[in-house]
Amino acid sequence: MINFEIELFSSYHVFDKLVKQLETEEQGIDVFTSAYKHFGIHIDSQTNEINIKEWAPGAKAMYIKGDFSVYLNFIFERDLS
Repeated sequence: MINFEIELFSSYHVFDKLVKQLETEEQGIDVFTSAYKHFGIHIDSQTNEINIKEWAPGAKAMYIKGDFSVYLNFIFERDLS
């Protein structure tokens, strides 16, 4: 156990830091784990509107490619509101 004590402590510290970050920035782990309801690609069945929402906290830009963009790069800047 002594050989792994430092690694276990380090791993727990990283885990604890992430849990605290989820509690303060994402309204807790329960809200965060239900994020699939809000994030990703969703199609409104009534309007056929496609919404894309991703969680990328450290990102400065995001590139989304697909048939809708004729495979061109469109930069989506971070919305800070």
